[in-house]
Amino acid sequence: MVGTFTATDDTLVAIGANAKDGARSQITITYYANATLFATQALRPTGSHTGVVGKWAATVKVAFLDEPTRPAEGGDVTYEFRADGTFTAASSSTSGAGVTQQGTYRAEAPDVLQVIRSGGTVGQSLQMIDDAALVFPTRIFHRR
Repeated sequence: MVGTFTATDDTLVAIGANAKDGARSQITITYYANATLFATQALRPTGSHTGVVGKWAATVKVAFLDEPTRPAEGGDVTYEFRADGTFTAASSSTSGAGVTQQGTYRAEAPDVLQVIRSGGTVGQSLQMIDDAALVFPTRIFHRR
């Protein structure tokens, strides 16, 4: 992809052309950056929080600019983490569909949570960065 981007405090919008076929797309993601790292698909607090306890939200959307009839993909997600170790996650897609899930979370390591949806047996890890973002560890890119 080759293109341009703009960034606000927590949202990055990139418009680029695919090097293979020149097809243009617009990507909108929530991010977090500090002096040593850049993280995409970051959950950012939507109000006050104490550690993880509070409400967090993220956006990941892709629009296909050269295909106006093709629906955009992705959507928004919000998590509400409660002090009792439970959470509610609500997602909405660009198509208007939404899903709400419940689950539990626990500390896996300092600043790392294990999040397990109800009925699930395998969890996902989220890492707290600077008390300002929750990020899947695979979405963290370190500056050299």
